[in-house]
Amino acid sequence: MQSRLLVIPLLSFLLVACGPVLIENKQHQDNNSGLADSMVTYNQKFAEYEAQLIEDYIKRHRLRMDISGTGLRYKIINSGKGRLIQKGQQIALAYRMYLLTGDLIDEVSPKDPLKFTVGKGEVVAGLEEIIPKLSVGGKAKIIVPSHLAYGATGVSGEIPPRASLVYDIEIIDVQ
Repeated sequence: MQSRLLVIPLLSFLLVACGPVLIENKQHQDNNSGLADSMVTYNQKFAEYEAQLIEDYIKRHRLRMDISGTGLRYKIINSGKGRLIQKGQQIALAYRMYLLTGDLIDEVSPKDPLKFTVGKGEVVAGLEEIIPKLSVGGKAKIIVPSHLAYGATGVSGEIPPRASLVYDIEIIDVQ
């Protein structure tokens, strides 16, 4: 009986002492969920805006492009010869990379191609997505939305944050 009498004051003390902390934590969680909701809304609006910028680019350049489920726009100019490229294969790739403004950002020549293993995440997701549609000698033009390229951060001094990228690519070699 005496131990029950001790429990009641102890519980009362804990409720009084911890009550404000519990309320404060709940408010903090509510604030964080509000922030998360606004970030989701912002990202959705930006995705719509970016899709419109890409569509404007396509119209301005009179391109006919397919679109994947991820939002990658692509035009296979020449699928190449032989078997399609598979995950795990080593490839050599030449490309020219532009912003939607037409500014050339980077270029890798066929004489000194970029070499990487497909499926290992060594290049942007947009390139990883298109490469299995090609084989040796394949050429394509792709427009990579920012979420499949360098995202919200970009590459300091080289690629702006949230930049959509246009690539003209050519598969030089597959091993």
